[in-house]
Amino acid sequence: GFRPHVELYSIQEIEKRVQTLRLYFGKWIDWVTERKATTSEIVAERTKKYIQEHYMENNLSISSMSRELFINQTYLRKMFKAEVGKTIWEFLTEYRMEIAGQLLLSTDYNSNKIAEMTGYSDVGYFGKCFKKYYHVSPKQMTKNIHQSID
Repeated sequence: GFRPHVELYSIQEIEKRVQTLRLYFGKWIDWVTERKATTSEIVAERTKKYIQEHYMENNLSISSMSRELFINQTYLRKMFKAEVGKTIWEFLTEYRMEIAGQLLLSTDYNSNKIAEMTGYSDVGYFGKCFKKYYHVSPKQMTKNIHQSID
């Protein structure tokens, strides 16, 4: 039975009552701050999971994510960036590039197939993203792999 109003009214000295009130507000602010951090962690984790399950869809968008996660788009962007330290698109691109790199190393699929499998409908754009991420083109990476095997 926490009943702060009863305790506050029982304190006769104004200064002591103000100190107690400040203590209560401090605890309340700490609790609210912790709840927001917890909420942003949940939002970030749900968004990451959604991206990991849907990265191969070339029509993936913030609006589709927000609809599926029942979260306002602006809030989704803000919470994700605050928690993860990068935008949703940066995270999505990095995740797609990690998958693309793994596919390139572990399969015989060509760039067109890997682009399609990782959510890119434009193989040229896929190639630009790949080169920006790995600092080599998919073709150069494949060539380097084959040279190291030979």
